[in-house]
Formats: sequence, C-alpha cells, structure tokens
Amino acid sequence: MLSRRVSAIRAVMIFVLIIVICATGSSTVVMYNFKCKSNDANSTMTHESHLKEPRLEESGYTLGYEAGSLNYLKSGKIEFNDKIVYNDGQDEFNRYPSVYYNMTVFFEGEKSISKIYGNGFYPNNRAISAKKTIRFEDLRYNPTECPICSFNNLGESYLSKLIHVNAEVVMGQTKKRNIGYQFTYNATVENGVIETWDTTGWTNRTGARRIDWEERALMRGNLTVENNLLASDLFNPMGGRDWLPC
Repeated sequence: MLSRRVSAIRAVMIFVLIIVICATGSSTVVMYNFKCKSNDANSTMTHESHLKEPRLEESGYTLGYEAGSLNYLKSGKIEFNDKIVYNDGQDEFNRYPSVYYNMTVFFEGEKSISKIYGNGFYPNNRAISAKKTIRFEDLRYNPTECPICSFNNLGESYLSKLIHVNAEVVMGQTKKRNIGYQFTYNATVENGVIETWDTTGWTNRTGARRIDWEERALMRGNLTVENNLLASDLFNPMGGRDWLPC
C-alpha cells in the first residue's frame, strides 16, 4: 500500500515537473531601434543594419530570413528611424521565427542613397526576395577631382536631394500574425534614381527553373513609387511536394 502511494506521488511530481519545464520555455525576442534627427543643413549620416539567421547557411539557403538597409545622407536635414524585431520562434506559440523591419527616411540636402531589402526562404521550398534602392548619379565635371580633365559635364545628374521613404518588411508566422512575407514600400524622390527588384522562386530547383516571377524597374526624375509584395501559405510543406502557384 505504501509503495503504491510512493509511486503515485512520484508520478505526480514527474507530471508537475514536465508542466513546469514546458511552461517556462519561451522565445528569445531581440528588438533594435535607431533614430537620428537633425535640422542642420550640413548634417551627414552613414548607417547600415543587417539581420541574418544562422540557419540560412546551415540549411544551404533553403530556410531562414535576412533583411537590412544602407543609407548615406550627405549635407542636409535628416529624420531617420530604423527598427528591427526578431523572434527566434522557440516556443509552442511561435512555431517559426519571425522578423519585423520598419525604416522611415526623410532627407533634404546635397545627395543621398537609401537601400532596403528582405529575403525569405520557407518550408514549402519557396524563396521570396525584394530590394529597393534610391541613389544618385553625379555626372558633373569637378575640376578639383580631375584638374587635367578638359571635358564638360557628361550628362544630366540626378542627386536625390529630397527623399521620403516608408518601408516595412514582415516575414514569419506567430500566434497573432500569419503573414508569411510582406514588403510594403512607398517613396518620393526629387530629381533622383529609384531601382526596384522583386523575385519569387524555388529553393529546390536549379538554373532557369529556380525563378518563376521577377520584376525590375529603373526610374529617374521626380518620382513617387509604391511597390508592395505579399505572399501567404508558405509554411505547409504539403508532405514534401512543391507548393504550386495559381
């Protein structure tokens, strides 16, 4: 009789211990935020941020996320905000890691560069990538840089003196959000250059069969651009079969 009670107590203790261990497991969440603001017309900023999951290289670039940006703002007024939230997905509520990335830029000055990208590789063999770039083309003749040059200006220059960017990247699946991949981009540029490049493809195919959709654009002038890319149903491997696009 006593041995039965001891066995029962042990069973209860083991059960409680399992519950405690399971309950204490939680995801690691890393949040980063960088802000810069200056009303001084001579302000200059160079900023770069980059997030890459270790499982990208471990999986041979078939699973994981990477995102980042590069901004160069020379001699002007600056209002800049860069924010990344990363959840490693190591608990029962977040079955997969997730990335939230938001970047806003307002700049008025001499010239500028603003790049942002987000690449996602998913369990159903899908790869989705988007990159947006604002840059300048300075074709003016500068005698201080080339005192022996005799040619005049090589063509029209686009310096991107005034830019306004609002970009957001969401990749992953959480208890509250099941987006998969979403890249929203809105930009206004005065006398500048904008490039966009979006692709979707397969991680289990090679050569020309890898990419099944691609969009590229190159624009110069006074521009307002809206460029969004959204994909869903990226976490069901379908028993090992390829997810078929509509």
